Amino acid sequence: MRGITIDLLTHHQSETYRLLDEVQLFVSLDGILEVQHNGRHTSCYDQLLIVNRLDIIQISHAQSLIKVCIPMHFFSKYIPAYRDGYFAQDALTSHERIITLLKQIIQQPIQKQHHILIYDILKLLCDEAFILTSPYFLPTMMCTHTLLEQVLVYIYDNLDRRLSLKNISEHFFVSPSYISILFTKYLDFSFKKYFDTLRLGLSLPTLIATDDTIQNIALHFGFSNYNHYSKIFNLYIGIRPADYRNQSDYPEAIVSIRPYDIEYFNHYLAFNNTSESTVNLTVNLSESNQQTYTSDRQLFLEITNCHIYEVLKQIISQTNPIFAQTTLTLLFQDFTNEALKFHNSADFDHFCHLLKKRHYHLVFCLNNMQQFESFDHLFLQPLIRMMTAQPTVLSPNDFTLSIAVSPHFFNVQEVKFIQQRIHKYLPNCQFALHLSYPVRPIHHKYFESFKEQSIQIDFYCMPFEAFISCETRSMEPYRTLLKDFDTPIVLTGLSAQALNHLYPSTSTDYPQQFLALLLQLPINILGVGISFVATKQQPIGYFNTYGHQLPYSYMYQIHQCFAGHLNTESDHYILHETEDAYLILLSGSNIFNLETEHAPKQSYHFNIMSSDTLAKQLVTTYTYDAQYSDVTNGIAIDIEDYYIPLPDIQHLHQTFQLQPHITVHDFYNKTLHVTLLHNEVKLIKIYKTKATKRQHLI
Repeated sequence: MRGITIDLLTHHQSETYRLLDEVQLFVSLDGILEVQHNGRHTSCYDQLLIVNRLDIIQISHAQSLIKVCIPMHFFSKYIPAYRDGYFAQDALTSHERIITLLKQIIQQPIQKQHHILIYDILKLLCDEAFILTSPYFLPTMMCTHTLLEQVLVYIYDNLDRRLSLKNISEHFFVSPSYISILFTKYLDFSFKKYFDTLRLGLSLPTLIATDDTIQNIALHFGFSNYNHYSKIFNLYIGIRPADYRNQSDYPEAIVSIRPYDIEYFNHYLAFNNTSESTVNLTVNLSESNQQTYTSDRQLFLEITNCHIYEVLKQIISQTNPIFAQTTLTLLFQDFTNEALKFHNSADFDHFCHLLKKRHYHLVFCLNNMQQFESFDHLFLQPLIRMMTAQPTVLSPNDFTLSIAVSPHFFNVQEVKFIQQRIHKYLPNCQFALHLSYPVRPIHHKYFESFKEQSIQIDFYCMPFEAFISCETRSMEPYRTLLKDFDTPIVLTGLSAQALNHLYPSTSTDYPQQFLALLLQLPINILGVGISFVATKQQPIGYFNTYGHQLPYSYMYQIHQCFAGHLNTESDHYILHETEDAYLILLSGSNIFNLETEHAPKQSYHFNIMSSDTLAKQLVTTYTYDAQYSDVTNGIAIDIEDYYIPLPDIQHLHQTFQLQPHITVHDFYNKTLHVTLLHNEVKLIKIYKTKATKRQHLI
């Protein structure tokens, strides 16, 4: 006989199926379990779902799921007539005890302990929830259609007759096709499949417990002959009836735990985790709430002493392609001549190709006229010659160039000369002032001379640290200092200290707070600058030292889905509707208000209600988890300085990312439930086009 199997599934959904000779238990560790059970749509929150023999079940959506399959013969130890009854969901009171025992089994390496613990679970089920019926258990189908309900009752009342779709339809004076449609629509189960599995399930006790011939058993339960019975048996159970009857009464392994993602499930199975409170929130796609414009922010990657060509290659090779391409701005600081030199024409041609392909925005911070002359000779003039000789390869519209100068190192005449020289070839080139602190009265004369010389400043670059002189952890000092600026501002050098000043947090909270910063900054903030490569001293960056994306890049990509649009905003979600989909950003922290105290560790349960136009839709969920989406967690500190083979690094890059999950949800019949842990951010895309099976497209 088969043993008991325990599966741990990170994400799970199933087709509709009937249990034949087993009981199944389902536990969703994060509270999401959407099922259709015997025709009824059910949402289970943090509890145990019992599915009995002959029940019809479909898992619509489950996350972090424990699935336990218990063959019926295991209950014989406690109930002699174990096949003549069922386990009542409402009668069970020891949900938490059973869940705790299951966790102990999964974490217990000793097989003998598995046997002891699983029989404790079986005894609890039998003592509390078993209901004896006579002569045998038949599940009640919860259908809302009166005719289908009458058909099901008629089938149950005439199981001793050889029924067919034809004589059932004649009895109710409807066509066979109409009855078939009712079964498919309300039970998601064809009539043939429903009737075959019902007769097959009812035949199993007789097959196992008696010595009657298989031919007689087949005829007794409405099958035309042995071959027909054997074919249906093999289709749904996987072996012949004779082999099923002759199985050993003692399985080789009483309990089998299927391989699972240990790193993922240890978070849920740990017994030392304190229980978190849950906040229930509703997202109604049909509501026409007042919309707010979400400002677009450019992400400035601050690069020091790194060759410009190598930078572009790294970004393109390592950037996660999940989302639509986002335009990055590369801010080159303290660059040397070596960082601009191209050693051969092939590299320069490829560099121009990358510029054209991705439309990068390049910003060069100049410290003196000598550095400008090097920049002009080594980079600008070769670029101009390429655009002049081969305009199809690269044109001025394929990229954006900006020059940032500091008022400490350039006088007005020098800035005027640089601007005139570059505008001669690139009239769209932008100019910026790189200030080490907010504008003070001593700068006003300098700016007046700019106006006299018709020098236009497109934006200012200012360090975050310049605005963190006040004691109050609030956005208000920023707004006060920046409100008088008509020219856009780029805040550079974002550090952990700057984020901590705005919002006290742990290091694992930084990505979420970075996302909140992008959403909450004043409207005249053009962009935010972070390090191109993070270090131990400066953990906030786009890449780690191995060249793989950190969560800050994911947060920016998520932000870009909403930037530049009118969106519906709440404390914990932001909703944007496009022509083909709904985009919903869910966050446990208050992503639109950085002025609140540090949020307690609690989970959030979102009820996403559909508009009237949605039915069965594809739903894609991208999950950022503070532990499992940060590649730095994949490399132990004691081996960071060692060489690691490239395949292992690539595996880390594929593992630690926004975790995608695609499912189909029927919004017409039920609400979409999403549970968000305190260390998660989720981006949900609900397609407006109805989900269609492949065979219907052919």
